[in-house]
Formats: sequence, C-alpha cells, structure tokens
Amino acid sequence: MLKKITEGIYLLDHERETDRPSLGLIVGEKGSMVVDSGNSPEHAEEFLQEAKKVTKGPIKYVGITHCHWDHIMGMEKMNIPSVGSGKTQRRLKDMRDWKWDDASLEKQKQEGVFNDFVIDAIKGEMKEEQRKDFRVSPMDIIFEGKLTFGLGNTTCEMLEMDGPHTEDTTLIYVPERKVLFLGDSIYGARKNGKYGYDREKLFMLIDVIRSLDVVHYIVSHESILDQKEMEDFFAELERASKAAGSETSAKEGEKQFKKLFNREPKGDEFFYIECFCNWN
Repeated sequence: MLKKITEGIYLLDHERETDRPSLGLIVGEKGSMVVDSGNSPEHAEEFLQEAKKVTKGPIKYVGITHCHWDHIMGMEKMNIPSVGSGKTQRRLKDMRDWKWDDASLEKQKQEGVFNDFVIDAIKGEMKEEQRKDFRVSPMDIIFEGKLTFGLGNTTCEMLEMDGPHTEDTTLIYVPERKVLFLGDSIYGARKNGKYGYDREKLFMLIDVIRSLDVVHYIVSHESILDQKEMEDFFAELERASKAAGSETSAKEGEKQFKKLFNREPKGDEFFYIECFCNWN
C-alpha cells in the first residue's frame, strides 16, 4: 500500500527481508514520475498496481537514483521511459552481460561483488528459473549534471553527484512539495574490504542537501526524516569526522572525541568514527 507523504508524493515502504528499497511516486496534474524501479519484476509490478490507485494520469518516467541491483531490476517490467545519469547508464551497460543464476551469484560472491545477505535477497525475490535469462536493462533518457521535468503543477529536478556511496549518485528534488529523494546517497561504501566514508564526497553531498529547501527527506532503506533528524545526523557525522582526523584506529578516534567534546561517543557516533578511520 502506498503511503501519502504530502500532496502529490507517495511511497511504497522499504522491506529489509529481501532488501527492497522504498519506491516513490511524484504525481502532477499532467502525469507522474516513479523514483527507482525496485529490486525485482515482482516488486515493480506490486508498486505499479498500487500507483494506479492514487493516480489516473499517465506515469511518464521512472527516475533511477543509482546503479545498484535493488534499484534497477524492475525497469523492464515497469516498461516506462527510464531516466538517469550517464554514469549510471555506463554502469548498467557493464552489467548487461551479468548472469544471475545461482552459480553466477556464487561467483560474484567469491569476487567480492555480492555478500550473503544480497544473494539471499536476490534469491528471495526471484526464483532461479526467472533469473536464468534475466538481463539488466539500459535506460532510455540520459542526462549530465541536472535535468528538470515538468509534471504540470509539479517539478522534478534530477541532480547528478559523485557521492560517498556511488560515483553515479542522483538526487531527485521536488521543490513545490519540499521533498528530496536521496536514494542510498548518504550511505558509505567499501574500501579494502571495510565500510567507510570518503570525507570529501560526503561533505560535498551534505552541502548540496543543505542548499535545498526540504521538509521530507526520503532515504531508500530508512524511515522518512524531517529537517531536525537530518541535521542531527549531519552533526553526528561532522563530530565523528573531526574526532577521526587522520587516525586509522577507531579507538584512537574515540580518544580524540573525548578530548574534543568532553564526553563519550553516543548513539551511532562511534560507528561513524570507525567509518572515517576505515577510509583513512
């Protein structure tokens, strides 16, 4: 069931069990736009069935936030003109020859592309028979930098970035509704087998996010965040980054945190310290 976030903005919530990201629907007077295509044809079909209940106009586009499997596996099933950055398109073309049967997934695991959780999620979404002939679809409309779509009384701005999660990050901003679809952009990535944050990319992303007038922040695998929650998150990251400095040991970063802020790290702060230290 789609959840109404604000006027003209709907969301099919994320599901952890098979790593389904949230999928968005932006409804304007002259048509609608979908945000991400889901992690399987079934996920895409379920979303489209729900979308028909809240909009009678045409669904004109599906905007893709980045190339990861859980955001792009439903594109062909949706059969809607897909839009994304040139970087995402190049990555999807690289993935075109990937195979998704059990043996191929195991090979991807050995090569460090997928972990057990991802493989279990893929298998949970699609039976092997469905996956044997599955191929990733390229997108239909490609942009560089920024692309704006008009949906009548509603505007969709697609903003390309090199983010800390992927180099093909795309934010989707709806200024009239003060809604920002962030995809997975605020997450980190793996470097030398460890999860962490690239400071430069992260804080460039934060600067862009802060420059936009937003009330509802939608991250693909999280609950919806308001302005205070987003700023609290950014403040945690900034404190952790300052404490980590050039340290490679999270324990040393923790010591610096105590010196700087005269208290122990709390909540996720130690985890974020570790993230910055891992990237160092």
